[in-house]
Amino acid sequence: MAATLINPLYPRPFYPGGGTAVATGYMLTVSSTTVATSFTTSSFTYAGAGSAGGNAAAGDQPQLVFLDVQAANVLVTFDGTSGSLYTRGHNLAAGTNYTWQVGTVLNANFVLAAGTTTGYIYASQFAV
Repeated sequence: MAATLINPLYPRPFYPGGGTAVATGYMLTVSSTTVATSFTTSSFTYAGAGSAGGNAAAGDQPQLVFLDVQAANVLVTFDGTSGSLYTRGHNLAAGTNYTWQVGTVLNANFVLAAGTTTGYIYASQFAV
């Protein structure tokens, strides 16, 4: 199967501005079953936006984000819902990982699954 922009076979780490340093990862803390937590453009390296990975040149931004769910199960929705979400959403189990398009990550709202403690989602930026 050939690699495409939708499903790249071998994504590479994101190097902001074409430099030699890989963009710094970002840890999102998910600590509530009722208040949604989300990544923002400042979580990642975007043109003109301060971030853990630094500033990117115009048109230089990651296309994919590798997510690693740690310590507790979390639920995610993509429809902009917030508030008491712990009874619905897609379950992301602790110890699992995913590669999502950056736009999907930015539209995601995360809450803890019922009966769990603080969870974390570590995100690394990738390009195609």
